[in-house]
Amino acid sequence: MKLASQIELDALQGMEPAFWPSPRKPSFIQSLSAIADKYDIFLIDQWGVLHNGIAPYSGVIDALENLQRLGKAVGVLSNSGLRSNDNITRLHHLGIPRALYSSIVTSGEVAWQLFKDADGVFSEFSGKRCFLISSDRSAHFLEGLDIAQAHDLDDADFILLSGLNPDISESTIDMLIETGVSNGLPLICANPDHMRITNHGLKPSAGMVALRYEAAGGAVIQIGKPFKEIYRYAIQSLSRSPKDRVLAIGDSLHHDVAGGNAAGCDTLLIEQGILSHELAEFKTAQDKENAVMRLAECESQIPNWIATTLSW
Repeated sequence: MKLASQIELDALQGMEPAFWPSPRKPSFIQSLSAIADKYDIFLIDQWGVLHNGIAPYSGVIDALENLQRLGKAVGVLSNSGLRSNDNITRLHHLGIPRALYSSIVTSGEVAWQLFKDADGVFSEFSGKRCFLISSDRSAHFLEGLDIAQAHDLDDADFILLSGLNPDISESTIDMLIETGVSNGLPLICANPDHMRITNHGLKPSAGMVALRYEAAGGAVIQIGKPFKEIYRYAIQSLSRSPKDRVLAIGDSLHHDVAGGNAAGCDTLLIEQGILSHELAEFKTAQDKENAVMRLAECESQIPNWIATTLSW
């Protein structure tokens, strides 16, 4: 699928998503069944909503099965820097069958397609050498692209950051930023997430490195949520009618709610996942609801709906 030309313009200008304060007050719901009839398309985040990297969360399979039963279009929308097929394999291994979702779109897939199409600003990377940093420590992402892998920053024309492997050191990241900026290398970030869920709690993710790189004076293009192009791509892959009603579901105010708002979707914030670490100190449901509202107001991103988990 060829991406719309507006995607290139958004990336070229390093456009921030259209953040705006919303006057609406969200409604807290017990389950997805309470609002399922209001929407035709469901764009569902992966980590922190469907699974924790080890297994699906309780209630997720039942929710997906019921959406399929109702004939809803379900798209997994993820800031994974890996391509879509890699994530299909991961979901299968975690126990989430391919039959339970209509499509999967990842920031890595969108980035790969932009490089493959080589339109506009992305034509500048064809035939060039990239210093690749990925979560799986492999050059698998570059397969099928007219881009060579550079094994040293001094030999690279740009940096491609598709993820962080679990044991990358802070000194390595510092060196990457210092040398990359000094050498004038643009950085393409295919995973804008600021934090990631690990077996050892929340850890900084690739998007945080991109922010540091930009703050140090480097040129950065980010691809994925909350930027609009990934929503256009996902909706285009699923939409059956211009009147389709879309609900974006995720656990991040900054990425899922902000991105959904900017794309014109309704949004459902899940308290599980990233937010669970911030809500752990609150014991009652009311205290948690109040805390979520304060966080949403601080981010100036108010979802339409809030639920504890993705369940039916």
